[in-house]
Amino acid sequence: MVQTDENTYICSKDNSEDFLDYMKDDGWNVSDQMGMLYTFEKDGEKINYRLYFKEFYAQWVECN
Repeated sequence: MVQTDENTYICSKDNSEDFLDYMKDDGWNVSDQMGMLYTFEKDGEKINYRLYFKEFYAQWVECN
């Protein structure tokens, strides 16, 4: 997994769940999922990331 800018991460298309593991390791838990939109919660703070599948990779983009 690679952070491409402050709010965007990319990883292998076949291992898109690596981002979920990364967030969990940083203390964030998935509190809600609606389609490809994931809501993470940590210490009362919430952030949303949307998963996009590109031709060769998966992209996670923060969308608060």
